[in-house]
Amino acid sequence: MFDPDRAIKSCEEDELNRCEFYKSLVESIISYKDDESLVIGLLGE
Repeated sequence: MFDPDRAIKSCEEDELNRCEFYKSLVESIISYKDDESLVIGLLGE
């Protein structure tokens, strides 16, 4: 009936199909090389 709030450890556990978005976001952050600061906002329903 209840499901504990635990972080997933692999894309196979991703029941909301957000793994590709996560990979893209991580790559964007890692590849950011500008000297200016970086601000990221995530908006959703």
